Amino acid sequence: MRLLSVGFDNFIAADRVTAVLGCQSAPLRRMIQEYRTNSRLVDATQGRRMRALLLLDSGYLVASALTPETLARRLARPGADEPATEQAAEREIKSG
Repeated sequence: MRLLSVGFDNFIAADRVTAVLGCQSAPLRRMIQEYRTNSRLVDATQGRRMRALLLLDSGYLVASALTPETLARRLARPGADEPATEQAAEREIKSG
């Protein structure tokens, strides 16, 4: 099983990810509320701004502070979850 880092030492099974989405549109905001109400939203932002959503095949939604581009890159390339990459992404979040 390959794990995908979604930021701040939080990991999910990469093979369970169905979609990586941005979270700025109104329909996605409504979807977030629906999943939160049904206790199917996993918040992995550690209090930071939510930038991406990962839809899992198990029916859960994972909120991440990393950008959709970063997560898609990590999914596309095995081994992209190196600590240096993780730390750089976290610095980007803190600064921006």
